[in-house]
Amino acid sequence: MVEPSFSFYLYILEFPDEVDTPLDVPARKRFAKYRGLKSFRTSSRDPKESLPPEYARIFAFDNFSRTQKHVIAKALEMEEGDDCAPPGSYVRLHIKEVPLSVASKLCLLARTIPIVSCGLLQHESKMSVLHFSIKKHNSYDAPIKSKEELIFHVGFRQFLARPVFSTDNFNSDKHKMERFLHTSRFSMASMYAPISFPSLPLIALKASGEASVPVVAAVGSLKNIDPDRIILKKMILTGYPQRVSKLKASVRYMFHNPEDVRWFKG
Repeated sequence: MVEPSFSFYLYILEFPDEVDTPLDVPARKRFAKYRGLKSFRTSSRDPKESLPPEYARIFAFDNFSRTQKHVIAKALEMEEGDDCAPPGSYVRLHIKEVPLSVASKLCLLARTIPIVSCGLLQHESKMSVLHFSIKKHNSYDAPIKSKEELIFHVGFRQFLARPVFSTDNFNSDKHKMERFLHTSRFSMASMYAPISFPSLPLIALKASGEASVPVVAAVGSLKNIDPDRIILKKMILTGYPQRVSKLKASVRYMFHNPEDVRWFKG
């Protein structure tokens, strides 16, 4: 068995979006979800296009930065009031209407591990699309694919999610999806999760080994909450140029039947 050369890996890193048209599937069916863009940066794209009806249940802020300032200021006012316990004091919590099965488990857990009681700010009980600035940890060598299940520890919360990695383009409203999380730079990880307000540290854990012991796979922080962030998966069809003139070029093996040529002619 011949192993691929080092130049092949460099080619994948340099041209990650180039794909070959399959021989067994028509290109018009294989790439039915894709659309041609004249310019990835300047072409228009509706953020509400082709969304399922369930996406309307996602909470969206009219002005996220203004809402964050209002919520934090309101929380600080409540902490300064007489109804809140001062820091360093002991309090007793009485929780009503707890099922007996849940209460018995909490009593057993309290003997071995501490139980943390946390309060939620306004809107933190709702679901939205969170975007994290994330980077692969230096101690983790295995590749991390996009949409791979990870354990996210954000603030006091811990949940499972399948993030979508993308670039962070400051000069465009569209961001290119990344198939893997790179080691040398930060990427954006987008996922459905409970609302939290920046800036919160993030630790992404990955269960590995037969014992499924979680290890640190990536670190980062919460950057923004925006359900309208446009993440596009980019593909460039490849071929072999036969004839090249000033205005036209003949390319072979980009398509394999006349129907695909007529379909993508526009």
